[in-house]
Amino acid sequence: MTMNAEADERLLISRAWTETEFRRRLLADGTATLKAERFPVREGLVVNVVENTDTLVHIVLPVKPPNWEAGGGEGTVDADGADPAAFGALQHIVAKAWSDPGYRARLIADGTAVARSEGLAFRDGISVRILENSPTLLHIVLPVQPSSGPMDDAELEALSGGGLVGALMGATGGALQGGFEVGLLTLGAGIVPGMIVGGIYGAIAGYLLEDAAKSM
Repeated sequence: MTMNAEADERLLISRAWTETEFRRRLLADGTATLKAERFPVREGLVVNVVENTDTLVHIVLPVKPPNWEAGGGEGTVDADGADPAAFGALQHIVAKAWSDPGYRARLIADGTAVARSEGLAFRDGISVRILENSPTLLHIVLPVQPSSGPMDDAELEALSGGGLVGALMGATGGALQGGFEVGLLTLGAGIVPGMIVGGIYGAIAGYLLEDAAKSM
């Protein structure tokens, strides 16, 4: 497999949707399966692959950047076309999880209740499971295959959050969400980088009430 990062990430999702045995192997042992497919999994990294369903959505908390500091408020980042309320709620959730261990524990224990209390307007019947990346553990979430037919590259990238190969390689000192390397960014106090929030938003937008996601 050649390592064109974005193309390989889209191929990974497409294969998981269409090849039952490949999806089974991914879910059973993501680390070994990706190494067998010649993805550049760095030494010591464990890859856990999970899949969304029609009623279950996963949100992955990224590793806190080493130069990030909590502030009096989360500040603002550009929602880049996403619903501002949902985008802001995600920004707040990530910032608070980074700064408050008790909140992070409650979020992981009952993601559905906490996410809804923060203003994320999920459709009725949707459960939210929170996972947490670490320097040695990377969660990959397989999106639900749409019933509307094949997706173009941009749609696949939005669903996945982008940047899988970067996350697998893991530049030293960085914090990763969907592969985004943010450790070298200069961050204002309390501000969660827009590329982190945007990756999470793209993965959950389809589970939000129509009014909350229509601007995506």
